[in-house]
Amino acid sequence: MVGLDRMRARLRRWREAWDEAEFDGLAWIAGALVVMAVLVVMGVAIPYWWFVGGRISGNATDWAQFGDYFGGVAGPLLAVFSVVGLVLALLLQGRQIRQAEERSIAEQHLRSLQALSREMELLEARLLTVPATGEGNPALPVPQSMADVLDGLAPLHPAHRPMFRRLATLYAQVLGEYAATVAMYRENVLPYWDVRTFERRGRGWLARLQPHAGSLEGMGVVALAVIEHHLRGE
Repeated sequence: MVGLDRMRARLRRWREAWDEAEFDGLAWIAGALVVMAVLVVMGVAIPYWWFVGGRISGNATDWAQFGDYFGGVAGPLLAVFSVVGLVLALLLQGRQIRQAEERSIAEQHLRSLQALSREMELLEARLLTVPATGEGNPALPVPQSMADVLDGLAPLHPAHRPMFRRLATLYAQVLGEYAATVAMYRENVLPYWDVRTFERRGRGWLARLQPHAGSLEGMGVVALAVIEHHLRGE
């Protein structure tokens, strides 16, 4: 259904926008923490410097007193900032882990789709033949290309029908795996536009197979409808 497909696309756009907003928000908070930490240090150090007369002391006792003063006043605030910074670092790390997982899933789906595509192409390149009987029968038909029969470029010879049925059934099974993988890719991988190429390729194979639905062993219109459902994302 077109409405469901649009809703899924909209949800993916919202997810992308949320991820971008989350990253921008974390970056803004991290920058704000750095600025606040600098202000805290300045807010503690400048009054003390003013209190001792605006000079840099050469007395070790004065520096010890300044260390006690700074640690007692600014230390707790800086500790809070460090905890918040640690939480931000963990959130950013979690986001990076999610992105790495998405890339890994995308690569797995792509490898599966490429392998299934090669298998479909190999099936199309198969030649339809009749097993030799060993009697040198000169009436054996000329081998036909599976692709030519699927495309309607050559009529299927009756003697090739059993082999065509077996290959067409295998063709439909591999196409079903391909369509299911496309559906999983669509659900799990961003960006969404990337799946359109695989959908178009799968629909092209399906269009070639549909006129031969009656030749499928144990499969038929229902199986092809399920394949179309996966490819269209309805």
